[in-house]
Amino acid sequence: MLNKLLEATREYNLWDWTMLKLALVSAGILLGLYLYPILSCYKTVIWIIFIICYLGIAYRTISLAKKQ
Repeated sequence: MLNKLLEATREYNLWDWTMLKLALVSAGILLGLYLYPILSCYKTVIWIIFIICYLGIAYRTISLAKKQ
């Protein structure tokens, strides 16, 4: 199963890599926001971006893995 998922990442296009990077950056920003409470007003927006990107890349990876 893990090998199928890793092979699926070889078929990522630019949009998929953008979603993955955006999800990782959002997770890092969220961690920073919890450590720096002054910017906490942006937490909801960053959470929404993270969830959308994470679910999008997870769906794409799983669908590519099922094709193989």
